[in-house]
Amino acid sequence: MRDVGMPVEESWRRITTWLVRHAPVTAAAIRPSSGAAEVRRTGEALARPLPGDLLAWWGLMDGIGDAEYWAGFPVPP
Repeated sequence: MRDVGMPVEESWRRITTWLVRHAPVTAAAIRPSSGAAEVRRTGEALARPLPGDLLAWWGLMDGIGDAEYWAGFPVPP
């Protein structure tokens, strides 16, 4: 994977700023982080090391709720 030299937090801020302007429904559907403890438990449940940037991203947001699936998702699968 290529390192673009931008911290996850800065990248996510740029993405969410764009979403607020251009896709406000999607921006409003993004859940805040569930917290460091939940991120840690998720990593432990997967029982394998996860990339630090993924853990940092999970520390910033918790996806989009099932009820908001229609809003789309800012990062494709």
